Amino acid sequence: RTNSMFIDEKLASIATGRSESFFAEDFSRLSDEIRRQYAGKSVLVIGGAGTIGASCVREILEFRPERLDVVDINENGLSNLTRAIRSDPKLTSVAKMNFNALDCGSWAMKALIREFGPWDMVLNFSAVKHVRSEKNFATILHMLDVNVIKQVRTYEMLLEAGSADNYFVVSTDKAADPSNLMGASKRLLECFVFGRSLQSSTNRISSARFANVAFSAGSLLESFVERLQRGVPLGCPDATQRYFISPREAAHICLIGQVAGLARTMIVPRMEPKEHLVELKDVARRFLD
Repeated sequence: RTNSMFIDEKLASIATGRSESFFAEDFSRLSDEIRRQYAGKSVLVIGGAGTIGASCVREILEFRPERLDVVDINENGLSNLTRAIRSDPKLTSVAKMNFNALDCGSWAMKALIREFGPWDMVLNFSAVKHVRSEKNFATILHMLDVNVIKQVRTYEMLLEAGSADNYFVVSTDKAADPSNLMGASKRLLECFVFGRSLQSSTNRISSARFANVAFSAGSLLESFVERLQRGVPLGCPDATQRYFISPREAAHICLIGQVAGLARTMIVPRMEPKEHLVELKDVARRFLD
């Protein structure tokens, strides 16, 4: 199952210690409202081939939108997402689905918005998400370009096309009192989107901060799978704890944030250190078991 576009929730539960979504009660309570806002509507998901974006696409499809457009610069990831959706009978009843391999904030993105917009709901997951991208000046510039400049440009394009009424952008827990430039870039993004919404009485912009998504692309936990397949030792830092949520939980909090959140609302999981902090060595042991 590790080759599937959609990460197995059983695999994710190795890190989270949960078999049911952390947000199951909230998601169930709000499911009728989510369905009302998504069913029969047009939806744009930017960065939809990543771990969180793909999980969110899957959840959205179950609410039966009329049209779904997915954008991602990762051409191979987009192809894998397309195959995963087409092979699942539960997800193929949407009347129109378009998968577009292009860059967020580019001129091609503007052309897409002009051709297919406007949309009722827009979710943006595009990001440089790893602190290791701070290794030199050029990659820092790239991070700021993707996490701030292109995000601003894309939002302005959507605003011009009348597609900014319900806009959700994902953030990170590292944006809280940031100690690195990746977190600072996401904090800048939050300042922009919330500040921009002050200029309109109709646009509802919301966001979510949450912790590590278990076994997401490029993560330490994903390396456990790769290392096991190659027959080499697993490695992780000693005495290090993290909060984890599953890809499905990440999708749940994003949909809850967009539908239930008021304008300029930041949704954050209510997790307790004693109950939900997990030591990375314990995750490695459970994974091997």
